[in-house]
Amino acid sequence: MDADLQDHPKYIPELIEKWKSGYQVVFAKRRLRLDSFFKKASVLIFYKILNLVASKIDSNVGDFYLLDKKAIEKINAFKKKTIFLRGFIQGLGFKQGKVLIDRDKRHKGKSSYSFLKMVRLGFDAFISLPRGLSRLILLLAIFILAMSSIFLFLFFQNLIAVTILIFILDIFQLFLLTILFIYLNYTIDEIRKKPLYITKNIYDLEDE
Repeated sequence: MDADLQDHPKYIPELIEKWKSGYQVVFAKRRLRLDSFFKKASVLIFYKILNLVASKIDSNVGDFYLLDKKAIEKINAFKKKTIFLRGFIQGLGFKQGKVLIDRDKRHKGKSSYSFLKMVRLGFDAFISLPRGLSRLILLLAIFILAMSSIFLFLFFQNLIAVTILIFILDIFQLFLLTILFIYLNYTIDEIRKKPLYITKNIYDLEDE
C-alpha cells in the first residue's frame, strides 16, 4: 500500500479475512476515483488501450493488495527489472479476490508523481506485459494505413495534401524507430541483470 494513507489501513483486516477464506491474492478495489478530470480521463484511455492489446486489468485496483507467500515467491522468481506490478500480479493466475474500499483524499502535501512519471509508468506497462507493445504498434500501423488510404482517395490530385501526408508518415516512422530503440534499451537492461538497489547492511533481529 502507498504511504500517503489515501488507502486507509482500516481495510487491512478485511484483506486478511479474504485471504484466510482461500484467496492467494486480495486486491483493494476503489468504489470511486477522487482524481482530477484529466487524470480520470487519461487513466480510462490508458486502461482501455492496455486491455485491448495486452492483459485484462482492472483500472480501479491500485497498489493496495495482500499477497500470499506463494504469489510473492512466484513474482521473485521472474527476476524482472522492468515490471508493471499491478498488471503483472493480476495476470499471475492465482486465486484472486477483491475488497471494495473508499479511498480518502490526500490530506497533506502534493503528489510527487508528475505527468512524465505517469508516461514512463505507461510505457513500462506495455514493455513488461506479454506482446503488449507489439500489438499496440500493429494497431497504430493499421490505423495510419487506413487513414492514409482515405486521405489519398479524397485528395489524390492535391499536391500539397499529398506532401503533408508523406510528412506525417515520415514522422510516424521516426516515432516507431524511437520506440524500437527504447525497447532495445529496456532489453539490454534486462540482460545485464543490474540490481534494482544495493543492500548496505543486513541485520538479523534474532541474533540481537
